[in-house]
Order: sequence, then C-alpha cells, then structure tokens
Amino acid sequence: MNKLYFLLLIFPTIICSCDKSENEVETSTIVTFEKNPVVLNSDLQETEIQASSTYWTMTVTDENNSIIEGDTINGSWYTLIKKNDGKSILIKVANNPEKERKLSIGIKKINYYSLLTIIQKAEEK
Repeated sequence: MNKLYFLLLIFPTIICSCDKSENEVETSTIVTFEKNPVVLNSDLQETEIQASSTYWTMTVTDENNSIIEGDTINGSWYTLIKKNDGKSILIKVANNPEKERKLSIGIKKINYYSLLTIIQKAEEK
C-alpha cells in the first residue's frame, strides 16, 4: 500500500514537470544577433556578427523574387557566409554610390523564425 501511495504522489509530479506550455519557447531555438539591424556605411567592407545560437539556416529573397537558401548566399551587392555552424555570420557588401539599400535575412532554427536586417547607407554627395 505504501508503494501505491508513493506512486500516486510522484506520478503526477513527473507528468507535470515534463509538460510544456504551448506558449513556452526555449530561448536557444530563437536565434538573435549581437547587432540587429546591422547598419553599414557606403564603403566596400565586411563585418562579422555573432549569433546567440548555432545550427540555423538562412534564406534571402533576391531581386527576381527567387528564394535562396544556403550557408553562403551571393547577391548583386552582398555576400553572406555562415561561419562555424552558425556561431556567426560574415557580411560582405560592395561600395554603394547610389541610394540606401536594405536586405532582410530570414533565419530558421527548428520551427522558429527570426529576421536579421542589413542596411547600407548611400555615399554622401
């Protein structure tokens, strides 16, 4: 009888401790970056931004509305390189003599999404 009483007390505790609320999200699954947005001047340059988590994927929609996904993505004025399984992202941009440009990068880890924005200022005239 003591064993049965013990099981009746412990079993609900075990079940409750394993249950996660639908609204509860592990922070390790949402990827954030040390800078967001990343604001760059008009010069040809590269910068590396640290991520809060690893093993994520990145997606960009290009000028032709094609979706590009990968560890390295090349656009007309930018190159994005995921480094060390996603510990950081290397951003390379070309010189920008015209108007300000903006790039939104979709970041996915498991079924959680975030956005990294890059803004490159235009050359001052």
